[in-house]
Amino acid sequence: MNQHYNQNSFEKGQAFENFVENILFPKSHYELLHKTNAYDQNSQRYVGDSRNPDFRFKCILTGFEFHVEAKYRSKPYMGFYDILSPAQIISFPEIHTTECPVFIALGYGHIASDPSFVSFIPYQTHEEPKIPVEDVFFFNVNKEPLQNEVLVGYIHKEIKKDFQEEIVLPIVESVKEETVYAAIDNQKKSHTSKSTFTGLALGLAVLIGVCTGIFLFPWNKEEEYKQDMKTRVKNYYILSDANNIKELQYYISSDMTYWYGIKEPTLDQITENIKAYRNKFPFSESTVVWKEFDVTKREEGGFYATYPLVYKVKSKLQSPFRSYNLKLLTIWDDEMKLLSVREIRK
Repeated sequence: MNQHYNQNSFEKGQAFENFVENILFPKSHYELLHKTNAYDQNSQRYVGDSRNPDFRFKCILTGFEFHVEAKYRSKPYMGFYDILSPAQIISFPEIHTTECPVFIALGYGHIASDPSFVSFIPYQTHEEPKIPVEDVFFFNVNKEPLQNEVLVGYIHKEIKKDFQEEIVLPIVESVKEETVYAAIDNQKKSHTSKSTFTGLALGLAVLIGVCTGIFLFPWNKEEEYKQDMKTRVKNYYILSDANNIKELQYYISSDMTYWYGIKEPTLDQITENIKAYRNKFPFSESTVVWKEFDVTKREEGGFYATYPLVYKVKSKLQSPFRSYNLKLLTIWDDEMKLLSVREIRK
């Protein structure tokens, strides 16, 4: 009976590891540097490096390396999820470093090969063997290739800054310089050559954006601020769906004028309002209809952003979602912090 139980547990673990490897960190974005041995190998002869996390990945473009331990749990036990074994409690402090940190990818609900939710937990923020259910919500991520900004945002914020200064900015300056030379030589070069260069420059910018979350189109200021605003709104709802209220506060202005029917609320009032609602409905999925997303500058500074939002919520993991089709008008200041949000009646 115990042997069958262990076999079943390993099969679930293997299924979730496959999900982590192929969905969260596909080879198109990340290089696989290490993977622990499967159940068949360790059942015959235990391999020592199996004490390491399940994976070690490397971002193909930035070179950032990190470990990932994959854990699947169908449900919590007494309000907690087990995320570290006794051996890992001992080994992980030695393995985790700022240069190559450890993360725990926790899948829960449904089945191991396609869990209902996935949380990506930085080891340095939670070194205990168990994590409370309510804390897990703060680290929810989408079931898609993980953006590099999610990694560096938790553990080493200077990495993103260094990458921009050392790699991105020189590339941008080089593109600008080459564009000048291309214009000078335009009379000697064909339209095809110019188009080819422009395509390469745009392709390079998009490639950088895929791995870092930074989308570079500096030659069009209007498109630049619209893209920045779009990224800001996208990240706002990622944090909201993850119940990450602490980080969400940095998206809200202290000069808020209107918050879903509350006039001139304080930041504390907004925080308490969010907490109360999320305690009632801890599970949500927010989908912005980007094709109808519109941004305009305000004369007094800041931006208007209007967009339809498909908002789904539920109170329990196994409950069905309630779905709402909203049309929102939001106002953001010059620092892209939220000043006002209200629903536009249809």
